[in-house]
Amino acid sequence: MNTNKKSGVYQIINKADGNKYIGSTVDLERRCHRHLLDLKKGRHENKKLQKACDEHGQECFVHARI
Repeated sequence: MNTNKKSGVYQIINKADGNKYIGSTVDLERRCHRHLLDLKKGRHENKKLQKACDEHGQECFVHARI
């Protein structure tokens, strides 16, 4: 069992328009990585977030723990 996992609430902020995606997870590092990978591959489950990424690029997003 990996005891180094950090759970919590996080947000992904779109610097271009100020919109935020808020989520929670039991493994922040893994979830952040999964968001970035899904967005990069164009298959993120949140269609609005994917559209914003397609329009503005991944560099426009900031991940932050709340």
